[in-house]
Amino acid sequence: MKVKIALLMICSFLLFNCSSDDNSNKNTKEVSISFKNKQKFVSLGQDVNLVDELVFVNVSPKDIEWSSTNPNIAPVKDGIVTGVKASESIIIAKIKNLDKVAALTVRVGITSLYFLNSYDGLDLDQTKTRDIKPLLKLENVDLKDVTWTSKDTSIATVKDGIVTALRSGEVEIIAQVKNNEELKSELIMQIKSFGLKEINFVQGFPEMKLPIGQHYKYSLTTGESWVPLDNLVWKSSNEKIAKIDQNGVVEGISAGKVRITVTAPNGVSAYIDQEIISNVPTYLNIRKPLDKPIELPQGKGYTLQLTTIPEFLSISLFTFTSSDSSLASVDEQGRVVGAEGKRGKVTITVVSKENPAIKDKVDFLLID
Repeated sequence: MKVKIALLMICSFLLFNCSSDDNSNKNTKEVSISFKNKQKFVSLGQDVNLVDELVFVNVSPKDIEWSSTNPNIAPVKDGIVTGVKASESIIIAKIKNLDKVAALTVRVGITSLYFLNSYDGLDLDQTKTRDIKPLLKLENVDLKDVTWTSKDTSIATVKDGIVTALRSGEVEIIAQVKNNEELKSELIMQIKSFGLKEINFVQGFPEMKLPIGQHYKYSLTTGESWVPLDNLVWKSSNEKIAKIDQNGVVEGISAGKVRITVTAPNGVSAYIDQEIISNVPTYLNIRKPLDKPIELPQGKGYTLQLTTIPEFLSISLFTFTSSDSSLASVDEQGRVVGAEGKRGKVTITVVSKENPAIKDKVDFLLID
């Protein structure tokens, strides 16, 4: 009888233990911790809460232990890291009493944000909107972390760096790094109907002559600041002599004279008389020292500079050859490269493709 009672007690004990283990397994939850990103930039003197950078499952923030591999650069306490010295440190987040850890590389450095100009403008009638992000200089700041504010939304609004004019006046536009009131810059914009009254071609002296096959982009000025030069219409009086695209780029087609006209949406226009000349050179000179070769270190390069008549001829109109390609090579752009481990003298010759009588040469001396 005693044996039966003892066996019954043992079975009951085992059954109780098995039941406890099952409940324990059911109550065990997966625990994990990780950082959202591998790196984080912190400005000098800035405090950043790294708890916001963590992804943790079934963990309380108070159960996380924090440490820094370089506390003199980026010390951390209760998840708050401080930028002390420009360099890098690794921040470790560890769950207490577990081997679950996460690591984040923190870069400490200088940040800056400022507008290139303190004053600018926007035409109310024609443009109405303007992207001012190109006017903002950023250093160690991500553009997506910049917030934009207009001090007077009745004059102009701003969203993602795009200013929209609503009425005449002056308005202050503020760019600021999120959650950092000290890192900001202001731009005062004058909003008014500037009105396009005139267009002028910016012309070099002497008057430019364009060789056949060459391209040139015209530059324009106006009589008023911040007047938009958008939606211009360009026209050539004779496309058999010169073609012009809607970006103001002219191409010489054949020898002759042509008038290029540009017209704004409000009817204001300007023109320039352009001469297209032959692209066959009558003169060629390689810029070089007098009576001595150009010294070229082994493995280094040198780009030839050509002076031609007509001026500014395309490099593609000439052929380049080396007297000894084992010493120095030259490509179609006039780039000369000295061979490694070689010394000696080599001559580079440049010849016009259209007029082989027009040519010049230059000597190179390979040195250590």
